[in-house]
Amino acid sequence: MLTQLEERLAWAAAVLILGACLVIGLEHRGAQKCLAADAKLDQQAQVHNAAVDAVNTEIIQQEARDYAEALSRPVLRPISVSLCDRSAASRPMRRAEAAGRAVDEGAGLPRPDNPAPVSDRTVGPELQAIGRDADAQIAGLQDYIRRVCPAR
Repeated sequence: MLTQLEERLAWAAAVLILGACLVIGLEHRGAQKCLAADAKLDQQAQVHNAAVDAVNTEIIQQEARDYAEALSRPVLRPISVSLCDRSAASRPMRRAEAAGRAVDEGAGLPRPDNPAPVSDRTVGPELQAIGRDADAQIAGLQDYIRRVCPAR
């Protein structure tokens, strides 16, 4: 038979084993709760991110429509700019020009009687397109600032 010391050691070992099983069981149950909570939070985050992505996609599509609409608007005042200045020969000479010619005839420089060759190309429509594009971009940026950076 077992001695009293051996019996006490057997009881202590049984209590330790039972305690270890209890701790392992509680840890397992706690881990399962943590995993379930993490899965729930992950699902909520995915739903939230999907909603934010849908809103952002709608904002981007609306901004693209606004930009296209701004580009299609007619110009209020047409710009007429020509690279060919045919009025230079008929305009009166200023004093500075007259003084400069008295000292130096400006060899090789264009004079009213011999104007420099220039093209007859009109740049007004190109300038209008650049201005319209810039206005549309500025409107888009202002809208972005209003949406993202609200006044505090």
